Amino acid sequence: MAKSITLGVKGSSLTSAPVFQIANRLAEVRIDSSLIDKLSSSSSSPSAAKKNQNHELSRYQISFPDFITLEESRASMVVLLNKLILSGVVIRPRLVDLIAEILNLGIGEGIGGLEVGEIEVTDEERRVIESCLGTMDGICGILDHEATELVGVIDAVAVLSWEAVKA
Repeated sequence: MAKSITLGVKGSSLTSAPVFQIANRLAEVRIDSSLIDKLSSSSSSPSAAKKNQNHELSRYQISFPDFITLEESRASMVVLLNKLILSGVVIRPRLVDLIAEILNLGIGEGIGGLEVGEIEVTDEERRVIESCLGTMDGICGILDHEATELVGVIDAVAVLSWEAVKA
């Protein structure tokens, strides 16, 4: 896989094309190095350390509905990763790296979709994950990308139809 898509770049936004490419393993996900540095420094700051002392890690299962495909569950993970990055909450860099590894290495991929298994999260991380688990956002990203690709085909058919009418 030669192409990589970097998330967390200042001023950029996640569009349907990168969601589609990562979900279909056409590209790997990368996290902006300055964002990783920022997450590392904010999670090791004295105020964050004090917060983390009060919030122990607990096991959490990221799960997807049985009716969605592997592509759709991977798209949902891309949206979740992006929302975690943009949440403004103190997120441990290890959680961001773990989700990127799951997407890049195909960990947990099975016939029925993506099975992430249990991960360790803080209370803040759990709240962000639960509030933004982007199953429908990921599916909509795939649909938007595929619909956009069809526009070229529709234009070509319209031109051919017009030429046939003129002849």
